[in-house]
Amino acid sequence: MRNDYSYYKRGLKRQIERVKEVAPRSAIMVIGVTDMAASEGDSVESYRNIPSIIRAQTEAADESGAIFWDSYNAMGGRSSIISWSKKKPPLAQSDYIHFTYLGADSISKLLYGYIISFGKRDTSQVTLAKPIPDTSHVTL
Repeated sequence: MRNDYSYYKRGLKRQIERVKEVAPRSAIMVIGVTDMAASEGDSVESYRNIPSIIRAQTEAADESGAIFWDSYNAMGGRSSIISWSKKKPPLAQSDYIHFTYLGADSISKLLYGYIISFGKRDTSQVTLAKPIPDTSHVTL
């Protein structure tokens, strides 16, 4: 398993900078990876490298002046995809990678809540890359 995602960070920064060249007045939001899991013997475990990937995504967004939304933590962090797949009705597919239609609607509601709360905050003293706000008020 890879631990160094600096190559990924550099590539993402290049992509953000290209978008800024084409549309310099556009706000750019990087949406981080969600939780994913795989079977390991008799158990199901979240991918261990997700926090490293999210760190690279966060740093790329921050250094490029983009907004970052941490969908992994928004959905509950480690093992959340497993919990989402066990909900009735399920919010994630049994492959522990993909959302069901209801799960996609749920994550989009969390993103919408973040976007709405972002606009209501005083951003004069903060950078664009922010931690995710409390979305406990969003009903899944």
